[in-house]
Order: sequence, then C-alpha cells, then structure tokens
Amino acid sequence: MTQDPKVRQLTTGAMMAAMFVLLTLLSSLPVISLIFTWFIPLPIILYVYRYSWKSGLLVIVAGTMVNFLIVGILAMLISALFAIIGLAIGYTLHNKRSKTEVFLATSLATLVAMAGIIVAYMQFTGINLITDTLKQLKSAVYKNVELSEQMAKLTNTKSTFTNEMAANIVKMFTDTMPAMLFLSTFILAWLLITINFPVIKKLRVPVPKFPPIKDLRLPRMLLLFYFAILLVQFIVKPEDGTYLYLVYVNAYLLLSMLFFLQGVSFIHFMVARSEMPKAVAWVATIFAIPLNSFITLLGIIDLGFGLRALLGDKKTK
Repeated sequence: MTQDPKVRQLTTGAMMAAMFVLLTLLSSLPVISLIFTWFIPLPIILYVYRYSWKSGLLVIVAGTMVNFLIVGILAMLISALFAIIGLAIGYTLHNKRSKTEVFLATSLATLVAMAGIIVAYMQFTGINLITDTLKQLKSAVYKNVELSEQMAKLTNTKSTFTNEMAANIVKMFTDTMPAMLFLSTFILAWLLITINFPVIKKLRVPVPKFPPIKDLRLPRMLLLFYFAILLVQFIVKPEDGTYLYLVYVNAYLLLSMLFFLQGVSFIHFMVARSEMPKAVAWVATIFAIPLNSFITLLGIIDLGFGLRALLGDKKTK
C-alpha cells in the first residue's frame, strides 16, 4: 500500500521543520555551534528542492515560530535568516540553475533577509545592531590604546598604538560599513553553499559546479564605473562625512575587491596556460593578498586591455 503523496509531503515537512528547530537549538550551544550553525539551512534546502518554495515557506514559518518559543527573539531571527537562504538555494536547485545563478540568488536573498532582520530586531528590542556593533568596536579599539600605553610605561618606550591610529580605524569601519555588510552577504552565501553542497550531493541531490576561477571575466562596464568614481574623487573631491563621500568610499572598496578577484583569476589562467600544478596557483593567491594593490591593477589591465586574448586565449576573442 503506497502512501498518499500529500500525506508524505506533510510528514516530510514536519520532519524537516523538526530538524530545522533541532539544528537551531544545537547552534545556540557553546563550541558545537561552530559546526551546527552552518547546517541550519539544510532541511529547508532539501524540502524546497523536493517540493516547492511555497511548501517550504510553511515549514519555515512553523519552525521559526517554534524557535521563538524555545530560544527567543535573536535566535529566531538568525534561524529565519538561514531559512531564507535555504529557500533560495533549494528553489534554484529545484529549477536546475547553474552554480553561479545559485550563488547570485543566494547572495541576494541573504542581503534582503539580513536587512529585514536588522530592522525587525530594532523594532522588537529598540537596539540598532549596526550602531551597537560600531560602539563595541570603538570600545575594543580604544582599550587596545590603553593596553599599548600601559606596556609602553612598563618598558619605558613610546606607545606604538595611539589615539589617532584608533580614531582612523574606527572611522574606516564606520565609513565602509555599507560595503562590508554587502560583502559579508556574498561571503556568507558562498560559505553556506560550499559547506552544504557536499552533504546535499551525498543525499543524491544533483548539484552544479562553479566554473574554474581562471575563466572569471567581469563585465567591462565595471571599468566605466571605476573611472567615474576616480573622476568624482579628483574633480568634485567630496568632503569627509558627506553622502557623496560615503558613496565614493564604499563603491571604490567594492570595485577594488572585484578587480582584485579578476587579477587572481588572471594568475590562475597563467598557471593553467603554463601547465604548472594547480597548487602553484593557490600559493600565488595567498601571496597576492599582501600585494593587493598590484593584483588589483593587474585585474584592471586584464579586463581593460584583454591580456588573455593578446596571449592567444580563444575564449576571450
């Protein structure tokens, strides 16, 4: 006797909701939270992949409400963030999208969910997470100034970490907070995909692969945005603290990081072209980090002048 499909779907939904709640509970415990937090989206991914995003929403709502009753508002909001990410991954897998499309959809879902959760937490508690984070950062930085001064007195030397340095660090983080939040959504999306995909694959769910990093080609339109930002800096010279200044700083940071990735991609391309071991490319990537200014410039040149085409790469012609 075969089980009715609707009954099977409801049973599976209840099991996945229970697993979602269990993973949230485990992620709230010390030490083991470092492992289980990354798998909170897994039951949602599997359920949405097998059925639909509408059915997945019901599982998310049920699981999130139980989380609120058991572990409180903050854990509920965090679990909701991971659930929405799981919904995006499951939906794109269900529709057999490429891994790049999965990544972009997941990043967008993460960005929207994170913004919504920050607003929701502020409405529920009256605490602005961004402002509170910056206050804690400022406190930690200036404590390091005090420690540096105390060490300088003990050793009868000059303090190596001054109030001016601390102020510059706090200002840098304050000015670039929008860009860092934006980047954090992409990093979180990438980590969750990277960690969960091997498990999903073990459960016989077909998962796509990223194209090799050596084939990365950013849109050339980004160069126009980059030069427009440089023109704003040299011609308009936005004043510190103005809205235009914040736009300039954050856009410059984001574009620089993208061009850095393009530069790293070119390194991988050259290693592959020279038929050297892949390990050489990853070692070069590590050394590229302290040389980020040069690698960023390399990425701009590669994108703007088509270095790969000049070197005979047929894919870029």
